Amino acid sequence: MWGSRKMVAQWLVNSGRATNMTAALDLQDSMDVAELAAWLRSLPLAQVYGIFDGSFAGMIEMPLIVGDGHVMPTMTTSEIFADPDNFSGVPLMIGSTRDEVRLFAAFDPDYIHMTGGFPTGIRDLAAYHRDMEYATEFWRAEGVDAVAEAVSRHQDVYVYRFDADDWRHLGFLDLKALFGAAHAFEIPFVFGYFPNPSKLLFPESSFAALQRLSGEMMSYWAEFARNGHPNGPGAIPWLPWRQQDSGHYLILDTEMDGGIRMEQGIVRAAEVAARFFADDSFASPEARCLAYRTAFRGDRHDPVEYESLGCR
Repeated sequence: MWGSRKMVAQWLVNSGRATNMTAALDLQDSMDVAELAAWLRSLPLAQVYGIFDGSFAGMIEMPLIVGDGHVMPTMTTSEIFADPDNFSGVPLMIGSTRDEVRLFAAFDPDYIHMTGGFPTGIRDLAAYHRDMEYATEFWRAEGVDAVAEAVSRHQDVYVYRFDADDWRHLGFLDLKALFGAAHAFEIPFVFGYFPNPSKLLFPESSFAALQRLSGEMMSYWAEFARNGHPNGPGAIPWLPWRQQDSGHYLILDTEMDGGIRMEQGIVRAAEVAARFFADDSFASPEARCLAYRTAFRGDRHDPVEYESLGCR
């Protein structure tokens, strides 16, 4: 999420009143409230929206929910869930896919060769997978594990990671390498609905395994909705997430790739960031800047930090 301080600084830079984000933050601090308000009101609408041009697969990252302390709390996720009075005391099922952000980058010309609006190849496979892994780990750290870590102190939390990636190789493009187990790909499995166009994307030899995984997932979801836990007769036991046990989570995958199984591990954003800055695999400063823009999105993006990498 864009904070107001960062937005104002970016407008100052784009207006030519500051040369970089550091100078813009200093200038912002020196302006009195009336002066700043008058200047902000003078900005044309196109310039106001112009700082949100960095769309990711057609989704523009701009403020949507603002913690104002009245309608929405100003607390962080961990702070909100630290107090059980802030949320309903019911079991929680939460999860993500193993390769969340590949869906959004699969049409990004910085990573993908595009022909007529369709992907036809991956520019650098190792770089693509590395950058998508960083972005996906941030997604999981903040959207899954941080929530599970906080809520599990008060009630049962069941965490999953969807790993199924049995895509067809088209000859000129390997869909498994392009998408993997990407954002929202678990939805057809939860509802048991695979329309004909999607079947074209999976090898016929995988249909039976995909249907079995779908049936098992539907059973988990139905048991959870009915009983408050996902475990039914004959199912592989899905253990609750426990911090003291290093975070149990259920892998949802076809039998061709290890099947459904429990694993352990907690992903934390600070540790992901530390790995990123220690990573020496980037081929050039420009490659590191691209990876930063991909992984450090929304409120993770620090303009001053970005500039410190030599990025613009």
